[in-house]
Amino acid sequence: MQPTRVFWLSSKKPVNNTFQLNGKDLYLDTTYEPEWHVNQEAYVYKTAAMPEYKEHDIKEGEKAIVHHNVPTASDRHVDWIEDEKVFWSHQTEIFCTISEDGEIKMQYPWILVKPVPQEKPTSDIIYIPNEENKMWEQRGRVAHTNNQSKDDGISDGDLIYFSKNADYEIEVEGEKYYRMRNDDVILVYGE
Repeated sequence: MQPTRVFWLSSKKPVNNTFQLNGKDLYLDTTYEPEWHVNQEAYVYKTAAMPEYKEHDIKEGEKAIVHHNVPTASDRHVDWIEDEKVFWSHQTEIFCTISEDGEIKMQYPWILVKPVPQEKPTSDIIYIPNEENKMWEQRGRVAHTNNQSKDDGISDGDLIYFSKNADYEIEVEGEKYYRMRNDDVILVYGE
């Protein structure tokens, strides 16, 4: 079987509902704010048959980081595969894939940005925040770009200012990032 225009992904544990405390497993009730507990890591089970103009570099077996709605939506389960929990996803809902050697490959239009710590005022200065300086809280350093980012003037290592509410926090390979689109970058102000 070959999916068309969607990818089949698998996850042994779609929801993170356990954690350890003092060596004991504790189970969480994930019905409250369920999107906070979704396991966004999945594996590519089958790649999509796409028209040539929508080529992709996603390979079967690669780890994928996906939108939090994808693994838990009941209408996305591929029920006729019994051995694994398989669900489908559009390409735009796959943020990145990670190859066996650990290389992170961003999928268009997504990029990963590391937060830039705010400069703290010295103890000799009385700091009164104002709304005009609030925009500088929405800044970061680009860590991983997609294959179209250069065309949009964005490169790895750029210091950027991004649009409000673009700082969707995500963990990839143990590192915390902001996930955003190329279009969320408002200004490149340094390297």
